[in-house]
Amino acid sequence: MNKFVTTFAGIALLAAAVPVHGQMRTLEIGMDGGISYSDPATEGTDNRVWDVSVPFQSARVGLFVTPQISLEPAVTLNRVSLPNDERATQVTTVGNVLYHLNTPEWRPQLFAQAGGGLEYVSWKDVDFDENDTQWVAGAGVGMKLPVADRLALRTSAVYWRAFESDHFPRMNQVRGQVGVSFFTR
Repeated sequence: MNKFVTTFAGIALLAAAVPVHGQMRTLEIGMDGGISYSDPATEGTDNRVWDVSVPFQSARVGLFVTPQISLEPAVTLNRVSLPNDERATQVTTVGNVLYHLNTPEWRPQLFAQAGGGLEYVSWKDVDFDENDTQWVAGAGVGMKLPVADRLALRTSAVYWRAFESDHFPRMNQVRGQVGVSFFTR
């Protein structure tokens, strides 16, 4: 949990420092939902998970440092409860760097993203009660589709890798997301 707090504090300080460095630029504030497939990358385990999160599972703030590059801290929350007293909670904090391939905001924008952070995982069932923090890293591509002045739909496809920790195996995740973005100016 200490790694989780340290990373979250670091991302918050980075987000606060960027606008101070130069002229205040556009902020992109958004929320995303979608579908993901997780597969443990460990031999002998069969804990594959499909996850559908509607309407939203993550919140993000994009800070444009140039018209083509933005820094994007994000927080994602997943919670699953099953009738047999099984529960899982997953909180992920990441910092992403987005590179926008074309810059006019009034037309569809393609982007590539890469980032990393920490993921807190808690799992409880009849025989198992553990929690731990894992490092995560990932990359993806997406598109922002303007629908109105300062409002856009955003789609993305992302691959995430959670690295092995003391209590949980390494995990591969493929995620398709759809969300909304509001631009401050």
